[in-house]
Amino acid sequence: MEIIHNIDALKHVKRPVVTIGSFDGVHLAHRKIIKKVVGIAENIEGQSVIVTFDPHPRQVVYPQAGDLELISTMEEKAALLADLGVDFLLVVPFTIEFSRMSPEEYLEHFIIEGLHPKAIVLGYDHRFGLNRMGNIDLFEAYQKQGKFAFHVLPKQLIEDQTISSSEIRRALKVGNVERAKALLGRPYNIRGKVVRGMQVGRTLGFPTANLKVSDPNKLIPAFGIYAVELEVDDSEYKGMLYIGTKPTLEGKHHPVIEIHIFDFNRDVYGHELNVRFLAFIREDKKFDNLEELKKAIEGDRSAVLSYFNKITAPLSASHPKTAVVILNYNGLKYLKEFLPMIQQHLGRQHKIIIADNASTDASVEYLQLEHPEVQLLELPQNYGFAGGYNRALESIDADYYVLLNSDIEVTSDWVTPIISEMQKHPDIICAQPRVISWKERDRFEYAGAAGGWIDALGYPFCRGRILESTELDKGQYQEDAEVFWATGAAMIVRARLFLELGGFDDWFFAHQEEIDFCWRAKRAGYRVMAFPKYKIFHVGGGTLSYSSPRKTFLNFRNSLAMLLKNEQKKHVWWKFFARLILDGAAGGYFAFKGEFNQVWAVIRSHFSLYKHLPVIWRQRRTINKKIERNSIGPSRADIGRYKGSIVFNYYFKGIHSFSGLPGMKKKRNTPPKEPSPQPHLITK
Repeated sequence: MEIIHNIDALKHVKRPVVTIGSFDGVHLAHRKIIKKVVGIAENIEGQSVIVTFDPHPRQVVYPQAGDLELISTMEEKAALLADLGVDFLLVVPFTIEFSRMSPEEYLEHFIIEGLHPKAIVLGYDHRFGLNRMGNIDLFEAYQKQGKFAFHVLPKQLIEDQTISSSEIRRALKVGNVERAKALLGRPYNIRGKVVRGMQVGRTLGFPTANLKVSDPNKLIPAFGIYAVELEVDDSEYKGMLYIGTKPTLEGKHHPVIEIHIFDFNRDVYGHELNVRFLAFIREDKKFDNLEELKKAIEGDRSAVLSYFNKITAPLSASHPKTAVVILNYNGLKYLKEFLPMIQQHLGRQHKIIIADNASTDASVEYLQLEHPEVQLLELPQNYGFAGGYNRALESIDADYYVLLNSDIEVTSDWVTPIISEMQKHPDIICAQPRVISWKERDRFEYAGAAGGWIDALGYPFCRGRILESTELDKGQYQEDAEVFWATGAAMIVRARLFLELGGFDDWFFAHQEEIDFCWRAKRAGYRVMAFPKYKIFHVGGGTLSYSSPRKTFLNFRNSLAMLLKNEQKKHVWWKFFARLILDGAAGGYFAFKGEFNQVWAVIRSHFSLYKHLPVIWRQRRTINKKIERNSIGPSRADIGRYKGSIVFNYYFKGIHSFSGLPGMKKKRNTPPKEPSPQPHLITK
């Protein structure tokens, strides 16, 4: 999303579809309007434009009131709008002169001459102009003159419950953060820097971080104790938060915000925190002495921990068993770097198992000495990614397998919420989080990005990665979506179905075995999902470099084998021969660049494939029988599959982004249709 502050910058916008408002909080009613704007823009091949104001109009029109309390700062508002797929955010300076425009002047000069809208979308109660005298009737009159198309969202569509910024403020002022979350569609949050405090908490055994909120107009919830989640330097923690004037201490004190972070002992003075409010525990109150205060804080801590135990209860001992399985081959440096973080964030809820693929770099010795608490499975030889996982998983008793590469950094427990979603929807067979580059932490990583797709000829790509080009993560693929394949670098999969559908193909050794499995699963009617609101960081190429001829060999060979095993019979052979032509072109391209080792890798991949063709054709029949036995409905293999060619779009049209592919942006914002759950599929 592009943020602009000068209305003249909109002149280059194609067929603008516009909505206007303060959008404080970007709550659920706002989102319906914005999604309508984005949808219309895509339908007419235009661009969506959100117009908002800074400072807030109330600060200008009623400066003496001093009672403005913002649900979202401009920075937060921009981030939320970007997540909704908005193309442009125009921030208009709100002045006294601007507020004195008549409704007709506002519409003719500001809207028509300034914004040049193709279409305008507003809520039924939109007011504008001097003394807010203008309403939607004036917009409808101008529409009849052919000035623009006008769309009104009726009351029943945007207020199926009483959703308004005022209602959210009222809820927060009495500490009802659960109500605010329901209206916002997300937990209420505040941001600020950690500053020095009185350090009384430290003397009571509860060290706290004192937070100075960044925007003085940001609404602070009611005084009291809260259960919160917070982000510190891209890592997530749980804690309890206090807002109040410290009435137990001598003297008068200004209101403060203090956070006690669980399992945390770092110095974070000067760091910025993002705090999300989850539950109200109790009101602020005065105690007779510090000893009583300490006992109260101990009770608060127990209450907060009980709250967190309650919301994670679905993964208790009586519920699904989860095994985080890390396949390791000579990954000693990654185990040292990332295993402690995996234990910190995942180890309390999920069993962690290292399956070692006959490493020769002292990985086993390190695990035995430094991490005896981690279960270790030693395989007798290196079976590759596919074979190694097949052999390890067969011996692991779990309802869900979490396949995790050794070169993954985790900063929160992303597994629990994804499995909760899978529990609600038994037709989801596997899922992945958003995969970000560990080296470039604002860029998607090659292996999975925000969910995998394939094109008409079976070439894989991702939301956020086309062939060798990875995109910057600007929040453009944040929505949950059904995809074609989930990355093997961080895949959650139902254990029973993984085994019954045949697991990975051992012959693949490594690369694209997860796509092959997902293709089978989708043919059986299951959904494969990406949940990009949860993210992990991936080094990538830890075992085999992305530019390695060995990787080229495996990718070309396995991709063709996957096509032969899974494509519809009426299409498989012409697509196979089309692929042979394109593979030949790829070999010529490598030769042109002087990369003759890559040329030889392509040639060897075909020789290996042709030799294996009889086995592949027998596998095809076996796979079809397994799919038939485990089918829950019609094939979903057309969802997450691009009907065109990414090779043509990439090399001939110069399209290097997922949303830039013809017709793709519309698909990205269309939520998948969910089939009726199949009760018999729930794991036990």
